[in-house]
Amino acid sequence: MTAGERWISVPFRAVRAGPGVDLVVGSSGCYALPSAEVHVLRQFERLGPGGRGPQDWGGPILDALAGKGLLVSERQILRQLSRARPGQVSPEIASVGVITRNRPGQLAACVESLVENFRAYGRRLEFVVIDQSPSPEKRRENTERLRPAARLAEIRYSGPDQRAAFCEKLAARGAPRGICRAAICAHAQGDDYGAARNALMLDQAGTAFLSADDDVVARTAVHPSLNTELRLVGHGAGFDLYFFRDRQTALAWPRWEPVDIVGEHARLLGSHWRSSADGDWGSVNLERMCGHFAVTGWTPRIVGTMAGKVGDSGRNDPEWDQWVGNWTPDRAALGRLEVAELAASPAIGHTVGLMTTMFALDLRAHLPPFPPRHFGEDGVYATLVDRLISNACWGIVAHGIIHDRAPRGLDVAPPRFAFSQMLGALIAGLPASRARPENDAESMRALGEGLCRLCLGMSELRATTLECLARALEVSYENIGRIRASDAPAGYRQWAAEAGDRLSREYTQLCNAGPNRRQLGDATSRAALPCRQSKPALKRPPGATQRKVASHLTPGFNWEQFRLDVADFGRILSCWPEIFAMARDLRAEGVRPSLPLADCP
Repeated sequence: MTAGERWISVPFRAVRAGPGVDLVVGSSGCYALPSAEVHVLRQFERLGPGGRGPQDWGGPILDALAGKGLLVSERQILRQLSRARPGQVSPEIASVGVITRNRPGQLAACVESLVENFRAYGRRLEFVVIDQSPSPEKRRENTERLRPAARLAEIRYSGPDQRAAFCEKLAARGAPRGICRAAICAHAQGDDYGAARNALMLDQAGTAFLSADDDVVARTAVHPSLNTELRLVGHGAGFDLYFFRDRQTALAWPRWEPVDIVGEHARLLGSHWRSSADGDWGSVNLERMCGHFAVTGWTPRIVGTMAGKVGDSGRNDPEWDQWVGNWTPDRAALGRLEVAELAASPAIGHTVGLMTTMFALDLRAHLPPFPPRHFGEDGVYATLVDRLISNACWGIVAHGIIHDRAPRGLDVAPPRFAFSQMLGALIAGLPASRARPENDAESMRALGEGLCRLCLGMSELRATTLECLARALEVSYENIGRIRASDAPAGYRQWAAEAGDRLSREYTQLCNAGPNRRQLGDATSRAALPCRQSKPALKRPPGATQRKVASHLTPGFNWEQFRLDVADFGRILSCWPEIFAMARDLRAEGVRPSLPLADCP
C-alpha cells in the first residue's frame, strides 16, 4: 500500500456469522472476516485516503481486503479506465417525442424552440407528439397550433384514436389487447404520463430518440463553473442543485450559451464509458464515484441520457430540498420549487434518478416500460432499470433547458407514500428470482411474474411492501441524521427533524390503514426510531412558507386499489418484451402508433 493512496470498497453485503465474525459477499466471492475488518471496509464506501482512521487500519488490513477484491485503489481504477474503449457505436438520434396534455400554446412554443435549435446545428429531426388531452376540442387545437412548425420539420401525431388503432394491430399479432391498452392509452384520471412515454417507446422501438415535455423551452444554460472533465458519479449525485426564491432569480444564475442539444445527448448515449485516452474528454473525475465502477470487468451500459433544467423543479413536494442537502443561505429559497439543476461537467451516473423533462433512450435493446398511471413514474422507472440491468448507467449532459411551468403555490405538502414511492420501494426490495435470467427480457418477465404472484394475497403484498418501504426509509433517516449533525443553518436542522417526525407518523398511519391490519414489529420500529429521537414541536425557520400538511393515508389508503394497480403493471412487465418486439416489426413495415400530421383531421 502506498502512503496517502485513495481506496473505495466494491459493493458488498455482510451478515453476522458468529461472535466477532461476519460473512461478506462481494463481486469476487464470499469471505468470513473479523467484524473489525468489516468495520474498516465500511469506511471506504466513498473514495478516500487509506491513512485516515485508527492506526490499526494500516497497510496489512487494507492489502488483505484489496487481495480479496473488496477494496480497489484509485490508481487501479484509472489504469482500468485507460484500457477501456467504447464497446458499441452510439446510435443516431433522428426523432424527438413531445408529451402533451391540455397546453396548446406551450406545445407550440416548445416545438418551435426545438426546431430552431436543431436547424442552428444543421439537424432535421422528426417530431412525434403524444397527445393525452382528454377533450376532442383540445386535441384539435393542438394539431392546429402545430401546423406552422410542420412547414419546417416533419411532425407526426398520436392521439387516443391512433393509439387504440395500434393496439388492434398488436392484438392481431397475438398481443393481449387489454394489456396493450393499459400500457399506452390515456386514463380518465389524467395521471397517465407513463402511458404516453410507453406509446413513444413503441413508436420508436429499435431506435434512439430524444423526449421533451410540452412545458420546456429549448433555450440552453450551462453551469457557471462548466469544465470538460468526465465525471463518474453514483447514487443520485449527477447534478448540482440550487434553489431560488423566484423564477427571475433562478434564470439569472447560469450562463446562457447556445448548445447542440442532440449532439450532446448522442455523444454519450449508447456508449460504454470513455477514457481520457480516447481524446473525447478532459481528465476523468472520480470524486463522486460509487463502488460499482471499481468492480473488475463491470462495464457500464448507458441506456439513456438526461439534461438539466432551470425554472420549475418538476416536483410536487415543497419540502423535497431536505433530501438533497440544499443549504443555501437564502432563507427565502427554503422550500421553494424554482431551481437550477445543472451538471458542472459531462457525467456517467450509476443509480441516479431519472429526470424526464428532457431525456433520451437507446431502444436498440430491451428496456422496461414506465408504470402507465400515477405521478412519479420517472422515479419508478429509474429504480426499475437499475433492478433489471445490473450495469445500466445514465449519461448526464452538461447543459439544461428552461422548464416553463407556471409558478405554483406551496400551501399543501403531498403525502410521502403515494403509489409511485411504494411501487418503487417494492421493486427495489423484492427478492430476486432464484433462477439467473439469461438476458434483460427474461429479467423483465421474471419481475413481472413475481409482482403478479405477490398480488394474489393481500396480506403478503401489504407486509412485503411495508418491509421494503421501511428499508428504503432508512436511507432517508440517515440523510436526516447527517443534516441534524452538520453545521448547516439551524433552520435546516429544525426542518429536517420535522420531516423525520412526519415520515414516522405517516408510515405508522400507513401500517394501520386498511381492513387487514397487521403488526409489523421490526419494520415499524426501525421506521419510527428517528421520530422518538427528535422533538415533536419545532419552530419553522425564518422566511419559510406556512402551509398545511395533507395526509391522505388515514383511514382511506386503498390497499385493494394498490393491489390491482401493482398486478396490472406486473402483467405489462411480463408481456412487454413480446409487445416491444411486435412494435419493432410493425415499425419496419411502416405501422406506428402515430400518423403524419397532414393525415390527422
